[in-house]
Amino acid sequence: MRVSKFPKYDHKIYTYSGDNVLQEFFKYIKQEQDTIDKILSTNLPINTLTDEESRAHDAATACFTCERPFTTANVKTHHHCHITGKYIAPVCNNCNLQLKHRKRNNKHFVPLFMHNARSYDSHFIIKNFHDPNAKVQVIPTNTEKFLAVQIDSIRFLDSFQFLSSSLDNLVFNMARDDTDKFLHTERHF
Repeated sequence: MRVSKFPKYDHKIYTYSGDNVLQEFFKYIKQEQDTIDKILSTNLPINTLTDEESRAHDAATACFTCERPFTTANVKTHHHCHITGKYIAPVCNNCNLQLKHRKRNNKHFVPLFMHNARSYDSHFIIKNFHDPNAKVQVIPTNTEKFLAVQIDSIRFLDSFQFLSSSLDNLVFNMARDDTDKFLHTERHF
């Protein structure tokens, strides 16, 4: 399922049962990567600033990101979202350039999260991927476990490395706080 901070780009859950599951998986992931790349390649100009945004930008004396003061060498710029055109904050030119979406081989980097992929699931990916033209990189921790697997610009990451608990515990803790946090579950089920 593709998720985005822009709900219009969220995508429904895709499931497949049948022959050649992993080949279908790779085909679908490639389609998603192409779609995401198209979205991230959007380059809208900045919208006209509201009076409030304009005043806040003019009054800013330091970069919103690195917090260094603006100087003639560290010039203030209008950082904005290239997908929506919306103004975000005043940042220095260096930070503005670093905040761009990353590209590799003319494609944007796409993280793909799978829970507990490090221990088991990534083996299926590596073992069943058969594209001789793709660039495959593996970052191993040992012969059995991988920190990450990258195929072209799609990086398979294990969410367990960021949230070191079982899915059951994570869901229980979130549900205890507030079930309104389950936006995608609510949307699809």
